Amino acid sequence: MTLSLPPPVRRFALIISALCLCSFAVAADLETKLTSARVTRTGDTENFVDAATAAPGDTIRYVATYTNTTKRALREVAATLPIPQNLELVLSSVKPVATDGSTDGKTFVPLSRLLKPKSEGGMGVLPSAVRALRWAPRDLPAGESFSVEARAKISSAPAKR
Repeated sequence: MTLSLPPPVRRFALIISALCLCSFAVAADLETKLTSARVTRTGDTENFVDAATAAPGDTIRYVATYTNTTKRALREVAATLPIPQNLELVLSSVKPVATDGSTDGKTFVPLSRLLKPKSEGGMGVLPSAVRALRWAPRDLPAGESFSVEARAKISSAPAKR
């Protein structure tokens, strides 16, 4: 069964829209482009198709690209990528490696500490509980771009209303 833009994807789009509006309000010189696509495979080849047809069990690829549209460097540009409910982060897909993670989208701790088992001094959080990723701030030279990427698997059917 396919769904027309499942609630987790809709929520992600709304969160990203809000983040983009905040980015433009804070740094009008920073262009933010967010894309999502459902990942499919044909043999050894990955294909990316419209995420609107995603269903439970499908994997969604999110890419956020930040572009400096000025003629001067922007300082301390940080990327944050929310992971909506009903989506489970695919840890091996995070590029570049994120430095911080969050279970509520507000409080961030080093991702390695968040995911490390409690018996080893970590917090013992499962990837399914990660609600946001954040990358270390970086300077962005004039006219240049950088992207961050993560994939998440739709873990369950959305609740009926």
